[in-house]
Amino acid sequence: MRFFYEDKSRTFSARQGARLEFGPHLHGHVEIVGMLKGCTSGFIESRKYEITPGDVFIVFPNQIHYYESRMDEHFMLLLFPPEMADEFAHIFNEKIPQSPLIKGALEDELLLSSMKAMTELPDREGNVFREMEQKGYFFLLMGRLLEKLKLEAASPGELATVNLILNYCMSHYSERLLLEDVASALHINKYYISHLFSQKLDMGFGDYVRSLRVSQACRLLEKRSMSITEVAYGVGFSSSRTFNRAFIKYVGMTPRDYQKKQAREGLMHPAFQDYDTP
Repeated sequence: MRFFYEDKSRTFSARQGARLEFGPHLHGHVEIVGMLKGCTSGFIESRKYEITPGDVFIVFPNQIHYYESRMDEHFMLLLFPPEMADEFAHIFNEKIPQSPLIKGALEDELLLSSMKAMTELPDREGNVFREMEQKGYFFLLMGRLLEKLKLEAASPGELATVNLILNYCMSHYSERLLLEDVASALHINKYYISHLFSQKLDMGFGDYVRSLRVSQACRLLEKRSMSITEVAYGVGFSSSRTFNRAFIKYVGMTPRDYQKKQAREGLMHPAFQDYDTP
């Protein structure tokens, strides 16, 4: 299972796509998925939700989440920073939904039309009013969406600790990275770190580090600027053999086969490919 912390830019993005499948990750953005066709399993901190046509799935900042494709999908995906609108920032920073899944939310015609408009808004060169249009649709969407959510107080201390650990690992994944090293560097009890990984990620620290290194290796392999051996050592593996073994475990194929597959299908992750209307 791949897992990583996405350091996203502080900008808004909206798109439609096919085949929503993405490994475990977290970021500082709010993420909204509107399912138009097909079915996807969405996970937040290892809890599974079935996203079916008409449903909306919302992820608040720094929640560990991932998707597993179930059948051919057509979905809308929005990503935006909490500070995009001051009116909502305190909600995203202090609350979390009791359930991220809103069944049948797209039956609300205003909600559906505003979300579609945001994903279809053309990026015309010289269109100085595009951001204003986005914000207009954004306020309409969030007004309709938030009234459908039941919110509860977040646990900022635990989230901050997880974020701190993941950021440290992201910065040092190519070096020796043992549990004891992280605990010593961050002055956090190693048993507490193990507890957090078990509770929030449903995996051990060593599994996480290997999956993080494989995630970074995938990005390097897609660029095709380094040999597979160079990639293996560059992301922190001690040998090509251990790299291959880990890569097959988390990706389901060898690094060479992965590189060939990406060359055939293109470099962009399937979750972010544009949806082609038949």
